Amino acid sequence: MDNDAKKEILSAINAFSTAVDERFEEVATKSDLGKSNHDLKAYIDRKMAEYHSDVFKRMEKEFQEDRHFQKKVIELFQAHQIGTAEDLAYLKGLAKS
Repeated sequence: MDNDAKKEILSAINAFSTAVDERFEEVATKSDLGKSNHDLKAYIDRKMAEYHSDVFKRMEKEFQEDRHFQKKVIELFQAHQIGTAEDLAYLKGLAKS
């Protein structure tokens, strides 16, 4: 085998090796991207669940505060004899619903 043939074979092997390396890098990049997407989706799901929980906690707190206010107003109306018995019964019904 002469030197030209050897150089040609080495050049072909080198070109093939480079092509294979590039292909493996592309596959590795795609799998890294897929993992990143999965991690991002998991993070977003976790944050949305936390936000959802916080929203309902705040709503429940406001609901309890409103309920307390309504009961206090009814107590004050009764203590100062404001309104009729029917009016107070109506307000109590509204405060319970």
